[in-house]
Amino acid sequence: MKKQIQVAQKAIVFKKKNGHIYMLLVKYDSYKYKSTSGVLSQRYGCPGGRIAFGEDLDNSLIRECFEETGVTILPGDPIGLSRWIVKKETELNDIIVVFRVCALVKEKMIKKVKDEADIENSKWADINTFDFDNLITKTELKIVKMALAIITKSH
Repeated sequence: MKKQIQVAQKAIVFKKKNGHIYMLLVKYDSYKYKSTSGVLSQRYGCPGGRIAFGEDLDNSLIRECFEETGVTILPGDPIGLSRWIVKKETELNDIIVVFRVCALVKEKMIKKVKDEADIENSKWADINTFDFDNLITKTELKIVKMALAIITKSH
């Protein structure tokens, strides 16, 4: 079995509308990987993905977020790290994930992403009503809660 280390980024994006704060999320459909993190299908997560060889870090996150949601972002500073170990057919991937708080640049949501087989849809979730325990991993939940604490203090 081929083993490799990869690096990915996830965008934590908020917007304020009508006195509410919303967070950009993607919902995983038939997730193509088996993860040590648990069941990922039908759960939510931050948009993002793996960095291609030689790809600029900011451009990688902008590209991934746009591909999964249609939203254009401006990547900010890292807020947390996570690690996923996933198995795909004959590969075992150790993925280091960098979470970054990002600014919303242009909002043009797309409901279903045709080229992203593992993404069912994307949405803006109201932080006051969304069940954040439905995020894909406990580490992602912890990092998102740190970002929420910073955002809610500044609003």
